[in-house]
This record gives sequence, C-alpha cells and structure tokens, in this order.
Amino acid sequence: MLDALERRTRDILERSEAVVVGGEPPVRLGRLARELGVVLKVADSRVATPSFRGSVAPNSLGGWIVHYSARRGPADRETVAHEFGHILLYPADTVGGRDGWCRSRWSVDEEAIANYAARLILVPSNAMPTLAKNENIAAFVATRVAKEFRVPLRLAALRLLDLTSSEGPRAAVFWRQYAPFEPAFLKSVARRDPQMLTRLLEIGRMCREQWPTISYQRATVVWRLILDAPIGGSPTAELQREAGLDRFKEKAERSLDGISKARRSALMSRITAPSPFCYRPEWVVWRGRPQSSFVPLRRGSAKAGSLVAGVLSRRAFSAAQGREAVTLGDLRGSFDVHACAFGDNEKGTRCALVTLGD
Repeated sequence: MLDALERRTRDILERSEAVVVGGEPPVRLGRLARELGVVLKVADSRVATPSFRGSVAPNSLGGWIVHYSARRGPADRETVAHEFGHILLYPADTVGGRDGWCRSRWSVDEEAIANYAARLILVPSNAMPTLAKNENIAAFVATRVAKEFRVPLRLAALRLLDLTSSEGPRAAVFWRQYAPFEPAFLKSVARRDPQMLTRLLEIGRMCREQWPTISYQRATVVWRLILDAPIGGSPTAELQREAGLDRFKEKAERSLDGISKARRSALMSRITAPSPFCYRPEWVVWRGRPQSSFVPLRRGSAKAGSLVAGVLSRRAFSAAQGREAVTLGDLRGSFDVHACAFGDNEKGTRCALVTLGD
C-alpha cells in the first residue's frame, strides 16, 4: 500500500508541477489542489473550534472541499496535505461511493497513513536538501527542512527518519521551556496535593492571561509576590509598578485562603527548585519504537552537563554534537547526539531539537 501511495503522490506532484525547485516553499499546495479537484476554504467560526484541524468531503461538482483553520502557519500546510492524503489513499469509489466516503470514519492506522502522505507531499524526496558530512543533523532539520519547506518541526523530523537508513538518526526529541504558570509545570509541583493543585492551576490561568509572554525569572517573582515569599532581583520594582498588580495579587491570594505560611513556603521552594529555566521533552519520534515502550513527556528536566542542557542555556541559536549516554525512559543508551536550540529564554520561548543516532 505504501509503495502505491508513494508512486501516486510522486505522479500527481509531477502532473501538477507543484514542486518548484528553489521556491519558498518548494511545494505549492494550490497547484496540487487544482490537480486533485479540491476547493480550499478557510473554516468559519461555526466549524473552526479550538480543537479543529481540518476536514475533507466530496462536493456537488464531482470534486472535493477541504476546510482548514488558517491560524497556525506551517501546521495548516500539514493539515491541508493530510486531507489530500485521504483523497489519494481512499478514492470515493472504493468506499461505497462519494456519500459513503463522506460518512466513513478513518481508523488510527488510516490516519497514520494519511499523515505519511502529507510528508510525501510537503517534503518530496527529490526536493530534500542534501545533508553535508559532519553537519549538525538537528540544525539541518530545524533550519533547512522545517524552515525552507514551511512545515512543523515534528513533521520535518519524521521525514528525516522516513528517508534515512538504519545508519541515520534513530529518534528525535523536542524540548520546550515551561514557565511556572503552565499547567505541566504546576502539576509537577503539586501532583501529590490535589487541593493545592486545583488552586495553583486557577492562579496559573489568571497569570497567563495577565502576562502571556513572561520570562521564567519574572514569573518566579510573581509567585513570590502572591505567596508572600522573600523577593530579590531587578524585576521586582518593575512588576510592582505595573498597573493593576495589587488587584491581581488580591484576587490570586483569595485562591490561597486557608493555606498556611509553612505550606506556601514549601510550595515556593518547589517552584524555584529547578534551574533558572525549566525544560522538558515535549514530543519524541522514534523509528522502530517498541509498542509498549515508555518515554516521559512534559516531565523531568534536561540533565546538567548534557549537550541539550548546554545549547538551551545559551541565548542565541546554538548547536552542538557529540557522543553521550542518554536516558529518557525506555529510550536509552550511548548515542551520537546532535542538538540545536533557538528562541528566547527571557520570553519563555526557548526550545531545542535533539536527534539520536547509533
């Protein structure tokens, strides 16, 4: 099935002339849509809920209509290509006609194959840039594949695994900075105290609305203000001058009514226990991953002294590579590690991609 899908995708990309060498991006989805008889439409507010990604259905003209959200940049390109994958993989006449096709529900395996079709469409093998000898593989994926083809980083990493042999990377891990207002961070702080966790999540929600791009350090100062903990450092005066901070602090403190000073102090120590920046694995893609394997996501931290911790600790785009021992749940062993980091740790946007090879 996959071989047939690859041939069908390659043929239609050629017929539609959707691949433009040197183009930005190299694959033009509009040309492919015309070849497939697809009308692309932005979903309106009745359809485009926060969880909506995209949809495809037959139209009355014998073609197809694909709705997408038009709010997530590269992710929308992935969504559109995924829906094209359904059309390529499941022609209407193989599912009891166009009406039957519209009513059918795709299985998990079918969705996975449609995801593979999206990778075939968005990053064709004949358009994939060449990886230079000794080039940092993680930086290659982030800057040359994801950026040039305008695709999500996860799709770019998966495409690399599609196209490389067993001698290439075995897995890729994406690390993201978690600020002290985020649910994943707060759950790690108070996972054994459900009552406290409920209160922290509510305060965290209010804080995210008040300071959507706050840095880790400034967020820690806000928690100190809320918890009446000792404060030090330059962000304090600036935060205290912000309009409405007193009212916000009063509202947040109401959520902590009945919490003793000792419990607040213990909570503050857990919030500030990590390093000045808190990074955790957000997702992992792993070729040949055993079905029952476990990889901890959105928990733990980057190991001090590791390559990923090193690139994350810097401010500008940074890359490093070398051999080191890695333990990430069942993904463990001595690997050829390539890491690159980007984003601003002052704004809470620092993240890293790491590839692991044998």
